[in-house]
Amino acid sequence: MTHTPNKLDVVTDLRRCLFSSYSDLVFDDSNVKTFLQKAENNLEKIKESIDKKTLALVKERIKKAKDSYNLPERRREDLLIASCLLY
Repeated sequence: MTHTPNKLDVVTDLRRCLFSSYSDLVFDDSNVKTFLQKAENNLEKIKESIDKKTLALVKERIKKAKDSYNLPERRREDLLIASCLLY
C-alpha cells in the first residue's frame, strides 16, 4: 500500500506532536519526537505544493518548537501555529 503525503498529513502529525507533549515527559516523550520527525519528513516531500512564504513560516515555527530553551507553552504554540498555517 502506498500513500502520497499531503498537507493534511503534516497538519495531523504536528497536532499529534502537540497533544503528545502533554504527557509527563513533555517534549522528551518518544511520541513527540516520532510525530515531529514524521511531520518534517512529509513536509519535505510536499514542499513543492506549498507557497514558498508559507513553507518558510512553517519551517521557522517548527525550528522554534524544537528549541528546548523555550517554555513548553511557547513550543506548543509554535506547533499549533505551524499546523494552522498549513491548514
